This record gives sequence, C-alpha cells and structure tokens, in this order.
Amino acid sequence: MQLVKLTLLLVVAQALEDAPAPDQECPGDFSYFQGMCYYHSGGLAVPWVEVPLECYNFHPAAQPVSIHNRRTNDFLTTLAGTNTGSWLGLFRDQAYPDSWFWLDGSDVDYTSWLAGEPENSYDCATLSTHSAYLGHWTSHYCTTSEWPYYCQVNSSSVANN
Repeated sequence: MQLVKLTLLLVVAQALEDAPAPDQECPGDFSYFQGMCYYHSGGLAVPWVEVPLECYNFHPAAQPVSIHNRRTNDFLTTLAGTNTGSWLGLFRDQAYPDSWFWLDGSDVDYTSWLAGEPENSYDCATLSTHSAYLGHWTSHYCTTSEWPYYCQVNSSSVANN
C-alpha cells in the first residue's frame, strides 16, 4: 500500500512540475511543457531554412526547437500527431561534418537518432512520429525537403512581452 501511495505522489508531483504556473502563459497555439512553450505547424510544411522566420512570425522570441532530454522528445512526439516528421533546430555545418549544432546555440547533450542516422549527405534533422520510427530523429536536405516544424519560446519570455 505504501508503494502505491508513493507512486501516486510521484505521478502527481511530476504533473505539477509540467503544469504552467499561474503567471506563465503560452502564445496562441503553443503548448506549455517544463517552462517552455512549444508549437507544431501541423500540415504547414516548409524547407528547414525557412523555419527560423516561421517561428519568429509566431512570437519574436520563438525559435526552432532544441531537445535536451527524453521527456521533451516524448512530449514533442505526441504534439505532432502521427505519421509525419517535423523539423528540429538541429543542423550540421559542412565545415564541421562530424558535429551537429542547435540553432539556439545550446549544447547537443541528448540525441535520439534512428539506427543508421544521421546520413552523411544530409545536414538537417527531423523528429519522426511514423509508427516504425516513433520518437527517433532522421536527417534530410535542408533546402529541398519540406516538413512541418516545431518552434519553442521560453514561457518567461512570453510573460515579459
């Protein structure tokens, strides 16, 4: 019985951690998760190079998403719906072909690459919600491939605007 109570307390505590505080709001169609507001473009697909401007158009502080843990990766996977791939803010600079970078400048401290990825000829990443690749990342051409995309903005940036 104690184990059940402890498990229930942990689940409630986690739900409270993920819920926005009363003074934290997300703009429009953004969804709150762990201090951040996230947006998924749904059916709107664009080349990766257009995603920063698309995010900016939703909110001046919004940018393509960076993922730093599995919980965020799982949340974004559910946000997108099924049977799609969606651009992340992750890219490879040809000057550093063995390194990947987040557009927001944060460290690449978590990855979820599908086996065999990233492919050497592709320089931008998507998060897949196809059942066979669920939650894994794949690489694509940045300028010719068109995918839906994710944006993120810190919830404190929204409250301060």
